[in-house]
Amino acid sequence: MNKIHGHCRMQQEGRILHAWVQGPWNLDLVLLFREQAQALLPSLAAQGAWGMLIEFDGDAVCPLDATLAIHEMAEDHSRNWQRAATAYVVGPQVGGYQFMNRVWHGIYQQVGSWASFDALDPALDWLNDQLDELEAPQSQRLSGG
Repeated sequence: MNKIHGHCRMQQEGRILHAWVQGPWNLDLVLLFREQAQALLPSLAAQGAWGMLIEFDGDAVCPLDATLAIHEMAEDHSRNWQRAATAYVVGPQVGGYQFMNRVWHGIYQQVGSWASFDALDPALDWLNDQLDELEAPQSQRLSGG
């Protein structure tokens, strides 16, 4: 393992896995992130659909190997652990935000709902709305009620 660039921490908050990441990213940071998340996945999945909320600081740009690892992790979480939605909180102080926003969109386009916000409260509101929609009975979703 190379030297980890940046750092991360996370905790479960009900049906949300809340993570804080400070870049710059590299593959080793993504692998550490995945390891930390892995310990919480059984508890999250036992509740049904869950969402990931990631708050970024520092530099968001990451190399291709790290980007591919993020995509693999998101696919695994979606396919095997009931991750249904992901919200990123990325303020204007985060380096490379505009470039990475396009990359993230590509990563998540096939693995559940994804959105990026510049503040925590709208991200939490959106994430909870996504999860609430999934929990609504089928008849309620069809009627729009």
